[in-house]
Amino acid sequence: MLVYLLIALLGFLISAFGTVTGFGGGVIMAPILIMVFHIPITHAIGAISVALFPSSLTSTYFKKKKNLVDFKAGLLLEGPTMVGAFIGAMLTAWLPVNRLEILFALFVLISGIIMIRDKSDENTHLTRFLEKINKIPPAFERKTEYGTYHFSGILTTLLGLIAGGVAGMFGVGGGFIKGPIMIGAFKIPARIAAATALFMIVITSTVSSITHYYLGHIFFDITAVVTLSFFLGSLFGNLFLHINSDALLKKIIGVALLIAAVMLFINTFG
Repeated sequence: MLVYLLIALLGFLISAFGTVTGFGGGVIMAPILIMVFHIPITHAIGAISVALFPSSLTSTYFKKKKNLVDFKAGLLLEGPTMVGAFIGAMLTAWLPVNRLEILFALFVLISGIIMIRDKSDENTHLTRFLEKINKIPPAFERKTEYGTYHFSGILTTLLGLIAGGVAGMFGVGGGFIKGPIMIGAFKIPARIAAATALFMIVITSTVSSITHYYLGHIFFDITAVVTLSFFLGSLFGNLFLHINSDALLKKIIGVALLIAAVMLFINTFG
């Protein structure tokens, strides 16, 4: 019983934090369940897949009321992400994933540092290259009270495939990848990017939950505890944790990326 209470408390806090950043919380919670509570990896991932559905759906409802969710951008990015996730999962049979995971963790770490330093808007060769691709038709423009931004079908497909491939290859959720991509590549305001990333998790978690159910990875007790705690954490985050500054939110997302990188290192070497 004490173990379940500890899991519920951690799930609540992580979900509340994931609601603010758009990460959902799976990439932080999974290593804790596996390394700290010794829950089999299949049961841990299955539980988180189910738990992310009600929490991300709750966040989408609240953030839609504030006009923060860009459904078109989310759907355009989510389609190729799911294809990329399938390809990434298949590549694990041929690529040295354990070694690549260290490089991926380093990439996440550096991305977090860039976010905290707020250097994501620097005019680098990569930034100029992405801006050129982002202008290739079909391209869409969004004018919101939080700022104007553009995204093209080609760039969303390319980056969606990359994000999905990474998620499928390393067994992580895509929320903490897609949010920074939307901020860095498409210059989407941080609040809209975080909200849209949570909307995409609704789709991802639905597919993942069904898959893990048919694979027999859903263990009722742990799934119920994690799901309830994630839902309550999401509810708390949406009701009481409001970040009205994009600059501050980018720094918080940067901190979340650093935490995610640490968890990836722990999961790799553990």
